[in-house]
Amino acid sequence: MKLFRLPIFLLCLQVITAFAETAGNLSLDESQIKALYLYKFIAYVDWPTDNVKKNPQLINIGVLGEKGLVDELNQLNIDAPQKDYRVHAINLITESNFESLQMIYVNSKNISSFKEHLEKLDSAPILIVTDFPNGLNDGGIINFIPVEDRIRFEISLNQAEKRNLKISARLLSVAYKVEPGATQ
Repeated sequence: MKLFRLPIFLLCLQVITAFAETAGNLSLDESQIKALYLYKFIAYVDWPTDNVKKNPQLINIGVLGEKGLVDELNQLNIDAPQKDYRVHAINLITESNFESLQMIYVNSKNISSFKEHLEKLDSAPILIVTDFPNGLNDGGIINFIPVEDRIRFEISLNQAEKRNLKISARLLSVAYKVEPGATQ
């Protein structure tokens, strides 16, 4: 049953987006779409047990930029709670506690700030999601990319391996592009 969740989710997301474009009655903005992606990525990533052992039901996401995305992620806990976990999003512009994070999102406006923080993270098991050209080359594990007026994503297995994260084959199957890891 779990095997079909992500493809169905992505199909529904595309249908909703297409409907919104044509009907005009329902619209998801870019922050809402990215928040949905980030929220769903969690179910398809395995973190080392020591990274989530303090509270395995809580996934902390740090957002570098885009205050609206922080609000959207926290709202998803209310509107669409997951049975296995809940999300707590924080704005990394105002906070810098990286030790408790399982995921970081970085947009294009905060590349230089991200690169400063990246050195401090070393090889910590944190899923880094970027949203700028060549994001995978700059340390991102998942990078959002625009494809034919849609938001898609690419994945670097090499970066995931460096951070001791395992990406589900189901997520890899729906990625626009997958860069192989060192063990491939």
